[in-house]
Amino acid sequence: MQHVDVEPLEVAPEPITTQRALEKASQHDPYVLYDGALASGDTGYRWGSAYALRTMPHSPRRRGPRGTVLGPDDADAAELLGWIARTRPWGDLAGISVERHREPTLHEHFVVGDGGNWDWWWSTVAPPRTPGEDLVVPLDDTADALAITALNEIGNPTAESEPGTGRTELWAGIRDELDPSRVIAAAALHRSRTGHGVLTGIVVDPAHRGRGLGRAVTAALTRGCIEADGVATLGMYADNDTARSLYSSLGYRVAHEFASRAITPR
Repeated sequence: MQHVDVEPLEVAPEPITTQRALEKASQHDPYVLYDGALASGDTGYRWGSAYALRTMPHSPRRRGPRGTVLGPDDADAAELLGWIARTRPWGDLAGISVERHREPTLHEHFVVGDGGNWDWWWSTVAPPRTPGEDLVVPLDDTADALAITALNEIGNPTAESEPGTGRTELWAGIRDELDPSRVIAAAALHRSRTGHGVLTGIVVDPAHRGRGLGRAVTAALTRGCIEADGVATLGMYADNDTARSLYSSLGYRVAHEFASRAITPR
């Protein structure tokens, strides 16, 4: 009888179909609890200690669904990434996020494009009042949209606060004392996919940096968010050492150091 080599059937990861199951699979990881959520009717996957979910980006500037693969074991995460690359359970993804030290594994399974390195932070401890908070006032998403946009253009053109679109739930800002129509510092509060507060668009006019204005708007908005929701979260570009020092001093902790990259199947 002729011998025929037969490749073994691949064992598929365990499907995850509810947010509660995802939280359990993640060992109640704060990112999953407060940001990463399964879309209605969507499926995540678990392989050993690793888990994966599909998300849509927070900002409309980033298009297309993206995957996130997390978990404590590098080997399990690599197996899950390989399975996603081979089977494409969500169809084509625009990008994928992994812990930064696992980026080389992406290159083993995908054609990897541009992206960024960023950290996901969270805090459940309201910071004490900080100097300058007496200058912080609420801003109006409609009436102050042009002033906030002008601030973003000179302070951080990539800020994702999106003034005037209705996406921001609450603004904390500081006006120029000599010209109150100008905003010289601002921070926005959005909602995560799980419905928790996300700070974004923290911008200070370059001419007014060094006065603690960024700390003031961040502390005020963080405190209000934690008092209302019990938690505040934010994302930060990994190379922003000034922001890293600020957020750490206000009680934030890093849960994940992400590498997010555009991908196409091999």
